[in-house]
Amino acid sequence: MSTLDTLPSTIDVGTGESSPYVVDVTNVLLSGESLQSSPAPTVRVLSNSNNAVISGAISGSPSVSGSQITFTLVGSALQPKQSYTVVVTFNVTSTKVLQSVTTINAVI
Repeated sequence: MSTLDTLPSTIDVGTGESSPYVVDVTNVLLSGESLQSSPAPTVRVLSNSNNAVISGAISGSPSVSGSQITFTLVGSALQPKQSYTVVVTFNVTSTKVLQSVTTINAVI
């Protein structure tokens, strides 16, 4: 499995807001490849201080549209002034699995 850094690699998220987040994988697809909706992408939010999975940080299931993965990030599940990593795992073909990694800084 290959891990990809996103652009931007770090984003700020307010702890009082829930907002949609989009991962666009267009630039990592080779000719003839497409983002697969099955199996569905998975999203995990990990604390950078102890690597624990933050339950409740994602609302609902990620959705696939074209070459974009969309999910809702729940800021209220995050602690202010803490840093987190969002890991999105997705299939490009039946045998090629990729991960997108983004750092999130939780702000008030």
